[in-house]
Amino acid sequence: MSPDSPDSPDINAGSWYLRGSGDGSWDVCEPVTGEVRATIAVTGDAEPAAAGAEAVGRYLLQLVTQPGQ
Repeated sequence: MSPDSPDSPDINAGSWYLRGSGDGSWDVCEPVTGEVRATIAVTGDAEPAAAGAEAVGRYLLQLVTQPGQ
């Protein structure tokens, strides 16, 4: 099943949940209200996409652990 499939499942990601969007991206939603708080889009070849996603994850972790910098 592709992420842009109308049957894309919601994925419980701990404090958040991921919801597939029609454009192939994933919305990161607040679980109680369903408010979209971020969007994730990874496209292209699997190997470079995975490397890019890893780098983005490290960057986002820095933002969370050092807010306002």
